[in-house]
Amino acid sequence: MTLAKLFKKTERKDLTFPLTGKFLIVNPKNRKEQYRTRRDLVVRAYGGFGCQEDTIGGAVFCEDIDGGTERLYRSDFVAEFNGTFENV
Repeated sequence: MTLAKLFKKTERKDLTFPLTGKFLIVNPKNRKEQYRTRRDLVVRAYGGFGCQEDTIGGAVFCEDIDGGTERLYRSDFVAEFNGTFENV
């Protein structure tokens, strides 16, 4: 599925730095087909040098809605999530 089919335009906005503490949308192209659901694509950034705009490191440490953690890169995100979690 494409980003436009998964998230309405009003639910996403351009990335702004710093990313720490924000809910972000992972690019669906970076996930296997079974992990391209709304629930799997929304994560909260909680740390890493990639959360800052002018740092050399690109790692962003994230937590998903279910509490799992993962390490992604700054370039893996396509937008900030600006919606509600009722339908996620």
